[in-house]
Amino acid sequence: MLPRAEAGLAPVIRSVANDVISFGKAFIFSDHGYDTFCTPQGECYPEHGPQSILAKIASLIVIDWVKP
Repeated sequence: MLPRAEAGLAPVIRSVANDVISFGKAFIFSDHGYDTFCTPQGECYPEHGPQSILAKIASLIVIDWVKP
């Protein structure tokens, strides 16, 4: 699961980093959260559904960076 998440998020993280470098600010937010569920066989996956707990929490990160 981690390699898949890393491959999907790497371009987004690079874009946010470029915004912070260029503008000194960035906002990162989500429309909803996700939980991680694992099967008895040990396969884990992100999901939001009726058993979710953290899926009700949407994250917000504010970066305000002053260049040295």
